[in-house]
Amino acid sequence: MVTAITILSTADYNAAVWTNKQHIASRLAAAGHRVHYIESLGLRSPRLNFGDLRRMLGRLRKGRQGPALGSPAFQDGVHVIRPIVIPFHGIRLARWINRAITRHVILSKIPTDERQAFYSFSPITYGLEAAFKVHLYHSVDLLHEIEGLPRRALLRAEAAQVVRADATAASSPVVHSHLSSLGGTPEYWPNVADVELFRCRPDEAGRHPTAVFAGHLTKSKVDVAILLAVAEKVPLRLAGPISVDGSRRDEQLSRLLGHSNVEYLGNLGQRDLARLLRMCTVGLIPYELNAYTRGVLPMKVYEYMASGLAVISTALPSLRDTEGVSLGTNVGHFIQLVEQHIEVDGMQISAAESHAEGHSWERRIRQIEATLAAHLEA
Repeated sequence: MVTAITILSTADYNAAVWTNKQHIASRLAAAGHRVHYIESLGLRSPRLNFGDLRRMLGRLRKGRQGPALGSPAFQDGVHVIRPIVIPFHGIRLARWINRAITRHVILSKIPTDERQAFYSFSPITYGLEAAFKVHLYHSVDLLHEIEGLPRRALLRAEAAQVVRADATAASSPVVHSHLSSLGGTPEYWPNVADVELFRCRPDEAGRHPTAVFAGHLTKSKVDVAILLAVAEKVPLRLAGPISVDGSRRDEQLSRLLGHSNVEYLGNLGQRDLARLLRMCTVGLIPYELNAYTRGVLPMKVYEYMASGLAVISTALPSLRDTEGVSLGTNVGHFIQLVEQHIEVDGMQISAAESHAEGHSWERRIRQIEATLAAHLEA
């Protein structure tokens, strides 16, 4: 059954690194569904820094070069809608104006007969879900714990979402517990990977005893000191954008990128990233331990595993019971685990690949389709 699905995201479609939202949108469209993708409502209030100024100018430039803000573009079979909002969601007057703007601008771009399923990754929706037959709320982060986001407004909106939504889903055990505490009954949908793309290729060149980190190199999320300690012991490759959250590069990050044992490859596309991972032996998740990251189950976990990598992480609560992940309790233990797994080991590679099975995008899309179909047919 072809379904019209409108996704309310917390990220722009052409973001430097894709997360769940873009993958799900593009794959639902590829499966034949009619997909509208509403880009981020700008949950974080802008600050007076270069990063935020650059993003605002970029949004305005996209509006001039392409379709006007609020109108749909067509990418990968997905209709992308750029919303117009006042990015101060904690202020009552701004919320009142935003509700009026979003309903007028966004709903005018979605035909009435295509208002079937509303799939929200944002708890703040300004009532858009009321125009649709079915509402699915999918929480992949503890958004209220991110610095600069309107904590009270997010928690208030989320408490309403988990009660009103026809179905809810959580991407990590901690997020699942959080939604349950608000009165929800979420399904557990841990992050998945393009298992087939990242899977080992027998015709490729061999692996080298190398550690790799793929992801946002930003101080708010990554413990740079751990990566520096790793680089002192083994070759380290890095891939991903730098300081995408607007934070300024500091001396420690500059030392990491300039280290003689570090190769920085920039932000890679999925195919190039898959080739890189298949050349290494250890995949790193050196996340800071804070209120936000305790709810994170990184997408890279199963990308690493599908590539045959041993996975070493800091002690993230959401990875505590994840088979195939070794948790470092401190910097010294983390380095010890890296050195223990750095050599090429055929049994280790096979075990990692087997852990990734069952955590594919194909399976996740079938779950989403089944959930939406069950409620549309009810």
